[in-house]
Amino acid sequence: ISLWLLASIMGTGFLGITIISPALGTITSYFETSEAEAQLLLSGFFLSMVIAQLIYGPLSDLYSRRSFLLVGLILFSLGGLLAGFSQSMEMLVSARIIQGLGAAAIVSIVRVIINDIYNRLEGASAFALMSMIMSVVPILSFVFGGIVCDLIGWRGTMFLICISGSLLFIIVGNLFLVLFLVFLEG
Repeated sequence: ISLWLLASIMGTGFLGITIISPALGTITSYFETSEAEAQLLLSGFFLSMVIAQLIYGPLSDLYSRRSFLLVGLILFSLGGLLAGFSQSMEMLVSARIIQGLGAAAIVSIVRVIINDIYNRLEGASAFALMSMIMSVVPILSFVFGGIVCDLIGWRGTMFLICISGSLLFIIVGNLFLVLFLVFLEG
């Protein structure tokens, strides 16, 4: 699996953290709710992301990294889709929790895959790239989230999360399928 594909996957996991931040005021107005309640969109995401990372790591050691990475991409995308169609603040918070569960798998499994496939020197270089991604993506997604919110609305940020996770699911799923077929032939 390519380092740049891993970086894209990691970036997608971090996309969900800040892309919604510029839209919080719009969401607060749309649902006629308080700012404190709107902050639950971030808290729910972070809490589910933190707790689920403790679960995905050991499970991926026992079973399959690929499976949990794909599950993470599905949950991340599903959360984005549900959030985009949310009709209540409660549904939106629930969708963000689902996104956080997906992001946890994405972030934790990418780190483990790097440890699995790279030697110590290459792994250090790969982790340096991931650190850069983890620094840059939240900044860019904050700016991009503001632009998307202004042009399309807050739902656009949620659909962007869905699209990014879905595209990577298709790429990663097909990559693993091709590798499996090559393994069967070879």
